[in-house]
Amino acid sequence: MNISKGLISGIIVLFTISGFAQSKSEVDFISEELGLKKEVIIKRFVKPSKENKAAFDKVYAEYNLEQKELSAEKFELLKLYAQTWETMTDEEANAWTLKTFKLGTKRDKLLQEYYVKVKNATNAKLATQFLQVEIYALSVVRNAIFKEMPFVDDEMDKKK
Repeated sequence: MNISKGLISGIIVLFTISGFAQSKSEVDFISEELGLKKEVIIKRFVKPSKENKAAFDKVYAEYNLEQKELSAEKFELLKLYAQTWETMTDEEANAWTLKTFKLGTKRDKLLQEYYVKVKNATNAKLATQFLQVEIYALSVVRNAIFKEMPFVDDEMDKKK
């Protein structure tokens, strides 16, 4: 997949910054911007036929609404991490990690649900294109976040 570096850079910057947004309105704004960037990528690489376009667009719009809720949860988790990574206790690290797993499970279930919805509304090939692009975009963003994310400070254990 040859997605332009400008689009990916835009997504990475928006998503990384959004992890440190301070208010709900900032998160909403950044989430909308990210959604618009992703929509450009979807339109570039997922090409429904004329017969399937309306059906795909309808299902994709529904997906985006649900995806936006998960993005807001991710933003909150990243914000919490940014505020506490240097002083996290074992219990806090465990709680944060479990929330991250739970969010990942929700995201996977959402992708599975919408793969089926796109497939039922259009066809399996288009649903696979949708899934490939979504997973690719999520992976690029995840990699960018983890690249910039500091490790939990283990110096606290050494000082005890």
